[in-house]
Amino acid sequence: MDRRDQTASILLCLHGDCADWDLDHPRFREQVLAWAIAERLKVRLGIADPALLSAEQKETLALLARLGVELLELDAANLQAPT
Repeated sequence: MDRRDQTASILLCLHGDCADWDLDHPRFREQVLAWAIAERLKVRLGIADPALLSAEQKETLALLARLGVELLELDAANLQAPT
């Protein structure tokens, strides 16, 4: 990767049962922040249904947003599960 490329980005699509997500898992946070801070990638987290998130999940996402991660709402109707 060319570190001078200011357009480099990564989009992580979070969908499915948000009760199964562990956004506070250290490896998840470390990886997202490593991309955003160390690798200087534009990191975007797409969330299929933010209204279903727990208060803890919303807090974690707010913290990531304060650290430069962009949060997006995904159109759940157009999501397909990986095959």
